[in-house]
Amino acid sequence: MLGVVLAALAALAAPGQELFPPGDPVSLVLDDGGLETQFAIPSDVVIFNRFFPEEFPLELDSVAILFPPEGVDIGEPFFVFLYEDDDGIISNGTTYRATFPATVQAVDGVTFTEVAFDPITFEGPGQILIAVGQIRSPSLWQAADFTDPQNESWVVDWDGTMPPPIPSSGLGFVDHNWMIRGFGTVLVPVELQSVTVE
Repeated sequence: MLGVVLAALAALAAPGQELFPPGDPVSLVLDDGGLETQFAIPSDVVIFNRFFPEEFPLELDSVAILFPPEGVDIGEPFFVFLYEDDDGIISNGTTYRATFPATVQAVDGVTFTEVAFDPITFEGPGQILIAVGQIRSPSLWQAADFTDPQNESWVVDWDGTMPPPIPSSGLGFVDHNWMIRGFGTVLVPVELQSVTVE
């Protein structure tokens, strides 16, 4: 029956017109694009940004990380981890969503390393956490800036468990922004209207 209704609705659309237009783009960004400092992050620490999307449901399909021009080499492996939190209190638990292995693509302090993946849907409401960690190097340098808003970038101890548990010991926010971004699309809910098919 649903297929019949959708077919009938599609027949009502004007030629060349999409019946269900695409949603707005999602840009989860804390930084202003300018690297202002960098930190050596050891392999027993995960860093992450917490984002407060304005619209749900949404899909994330890529993450971008800026690496500084020192302390990291092109080709170094790292991981991207996605989580969600429904109450804004990280210390009482988050929900793990996905892990994506990646490698550093650029180390000029300007070009972001992009990690694309099959879309992950977040139904909301709540927050999205995008984390970065690595297990091979003694340390991997990470870029940061001091643009407002701050206090939404965090660090957490990591014992190598995959995926990293958030929260865990050593959880705390930092007074700068990690240059970690997320991108995707707001999903437009489909609203079916009553259609009479003769």
